[in-house]
Amino acid sequence: MARAMRTSIELPEYKNLLRELKKITTDTKLISSKMRTALRFAAKPTYVALQQNVGDLGIKTGNLRRAVTLKAKAYPKSGNAVALVGFIRAGKGTQNERKAGKTNAYHQHLVEFGTKPRFTKRGSIASSYGFIKFSMSKRNGHLHTQGYPSTFFKRAKSTFSVQLGRMPVGGRMGKPPLKDAFERTKGQIRARLLNKTPKVIKSIYKALEKAKA
Repeated sequence: MARAMRTSIELPEYKNLLRELKKITTDTKLISSKMRTALRFAAKPTYVALQQNVGDLGIKTGNLRRAVTLKAKAYPKSGNAVALVGFIRAGKGTQNERKAGKTNAYHQHLVEFGTKPRFTKRGSIASSYGFIKFSMSKRNGHLHTQGYPSTFFKRAKSTFSVQLGRMPVGGRMGKPPLKDAFERTKGQIRARLLNKTPKVIKSIYKALEKAKA
């Protein structure tokens, strides 16, 4: 089961903006809509930083890059809103499926959290042939797969499982892409929300005037 990383930042700027909007109107649906817009704007640097981190990991299928998303949600009953940056949850397929698609990033949690040493559950052969066809050649007395490291073939002694190694946190980048993106942009989130406040207040006045007309 994939672990979920949930982290947040204390934003006094958010509370101040929400308080000011509630002084202007009691229309919580309108307030939540404006707060959603403000948070989407504020969270954009984290989204961009995550895209950059994923790019630094290298690209095989491109699905991890496709899965990067920024979502903002409004809560009309309370006037609150939230912005979420991360990866779209993988679908119901398996990690062996190499189809292109934003819901096919099955390895997102492996990259973010790393893994312990892994072994095949059964059988003494591990191969990528089932989802990436390849040919093999013999060089210097050893068998090699064409297209390595995307392709691989590994065999253990009969009745033994194949040791598949471990995934380090962050892959070859050496740091969790999502957590790193968030930590590097926390200051920008606060600054952008503060800068957006006057525009949000002005826009809510305009919306109220339009509703009266």
